[in-house]
Amino acid sequence: MGLILHQLIILGLLQSKPHYIGQLATILESNHATVRRMVMRLNNTDWTEQVYDKAPTGYQSRPFSALIKLIDEGLNRLKSLS
Repeated sequence: MGLILHQLIILGLLQSKPHYIGQLATILESNHATVRRMVMRLNNTDWTEQVYDKAPTGYQSRPFSALIKLIDEGLNRLKSLS
């Protein structure tokens, strides 16, 4: 999966500034722990690995492309606010 520059920059910020994860989760109306787990696992993956996320019905597998989608949604929401 190819990442574009803004996605790489955001992933770098999320890895170096953990408090940004909470802000991103809030903007996306997503679960803070879900976003944090997905970001922290990025250090040890080749982008094809799945992340296991605890859902009400048990653990489910989500591809990292879901995180990229969340990042893009967050950027679009930020753009619409400005």
